[in-house]
Amino acid sequence: MLAALFLAACVAPPRPAPPAAPAAPQARLPVPSPQSQSLAWDAAPLTPGSWVYRADAAAPAALFGLPASPAIVAIRCVRAQRQILVQRATRAPPGTMGTVQIYSSSRAAPLRASVPFTGPVYMTAELAASDTLLDAIAFSRGKWGLMQPGEQDFILPRAAEVARVIEECRG
Repeated sequence: MLAALFLAACVAPPRPAPPAAPAAPQARLPVPSPQSQSLAWDAAPLTPGSWVYRADAAAPAALFGLPASPAIVAIRCVRAQRQILVQRATRAPPGTMGTVQIYSSSRAAPLRASVPFTGPVYMTAELAASDTLLDAIAFSRGKWGLMQPGEQDFILPRAAEVARVIEECRG
């Protein structure tokens, strides 16, 4: 029995498990650049609704929304000033200053905008009727986007009603 104890004592102790292989570095998720964020609008579905044209001698307009509901987007001509107002419904209170971003297939532009103290609650950006951004909207490849921080993005179909307002405003 003593011999068995000596033999057991001569056996090497169990080897510790080899150290775990170093963990592979975790891949970092890419942080979208502002440009890649701005391109996402092109893959988004269209906002439900349709365009209608509203004739008015002083201020013709193209209005977008659901039937029997207030317009969520308006493109209005102020003939006396040869200006186009790009308006989107907003929850911002009157007097708010901010920006709206317009994306088309050929151009993107931030516009300074405000919510007027009177009238419907729209974030309104003013453009000269000759601004080429309006051409980019009117002749976009199927759709264009109208965004405002903190609000729902509007992805809008290209429409003859919008082109008509722009052309009428240019005279």
